[in-house]
Amino acid sequence: MLTSRRTVSAGEIVALAFRGRAQTCLIGEPTAGLTTANATYELSDKSLLVLTVCQEADHKGNICMGSIQPDRLVATLPEGAEDPARNAALAWLQGQ
Repeated sequence: MLTSRRTVSAGEIVALAFRGRAQTCLIGEPTAGLTTANATYELSDKSLLVLTVCQEADHKGNICMGSIQPDRLVATLPEGAEDPARNAALAWLQGQ
């Protein structure tokens, strides 16, 4: 699975679901670090209170605190340039 700082929220939860499993490799950059679930409550004065109500965990029960680190750290390049993370993922797949 390819990850980057643009891997956020639900994408991070998918990465957590696969992290550490056999025949799985996270390749790219650390994720954004926004894996919590929030709930919004309206107060009597019509203002809103947003609370973090849960944290996400991987399949072993390890709570995710912050960014998810890839198994293979590969920096991405600006839009339009050849993607080294994609190339690393293709190489990993070909080696399986």
